[in-house]
Amino acid sequence: MKSWLIAHFNVQQGMYFDRLYSEEGMIYFGSDHIQDSAWNYGVIDRFSVENILKFEVFCKNIKKMPYLYLSKEEASNYNKILADIGFFAPMDDGKLVTETWMEFTQKKYHIEKSFDIQMVSTDKQRSDFVEVFLSAYGGEKTPEKPYGDLPVEYKQCVEKAFDNPKFYNFICYCDKTPVSVATLCMFGEYGGLYNIGTKPQYERRGFGLAVTDACINMWETLSGKSLFLQTETGTGIDSWYERVGFRRVFEGVVYEKE
Repeated sequence: MKSWLIAHFNVQQGMYFDRLYSEEGMIYFGSDHIQDSAWNYGVIDRFSVENILKFEVFCKNIKKMPYLYLSKEEASNYNKILADIGFFAPMDDGKLVTETWMEFTQKKYHIEKSFDIQMVSTDKQRSDFVEVFLSAYGGEKTPEKPYGDLPVEYKQCVEKAFDNPKFYNFICYCDKTPVSVATLCMFGEYGGLYNIGTKPQYERRGFGLAVTDACINMWETLSGKSLFLQTETGTGIDSWYERVGFRRVFEGVVYEKE
């Protein structure tokens, strides 16, 4: 699991992630801009009450919240230890809320028609990208869209990353209207897919698959060896990615301190 978290940090550093903090036996992946647990969490090598308490001190010293990332299997094994010292994981109707990590294997889809896909470079395209991103990741929370309205810092992180050459941002237009976006992030042979979203009124019309395909094609052009993403477990989006050609690697969960 740790190797995937490090790859996630490496491809994303410069957008949502900013810096890595480390000490013997523990690592913390952090954002200087976003405060929530999606972009601020740590891992420790060996689980024990003593090491978890050391992790809390470590987080206090780096002025970070003690968010702790575990695989679903680790969560099952260490839930009681964590609960006894005040750590809890998010639950929904009695079920543990996890995210699924997926790796691309092969294309299992066919793009049946042409789409107007553009790589973001102009100010207009940047503005359009942000518009679609906020529309796709905003609004009321639903089982399929568990985000709600994102804090303004997410918009700022997307905007500051436009000039970073490791990020490849794609936008899909329908009759000159921006409708769907996606970002490919690269670090060495690793690629990560992020910011995939479509305006609600344009969903289920192939636009999201089209921008995802643009990212996959770019990753192949850059001779990437591994392409991954994370998505919410059990929302239907994870199953959609399986049909596209991704395999499930593991599920992760963030524990927070009460």
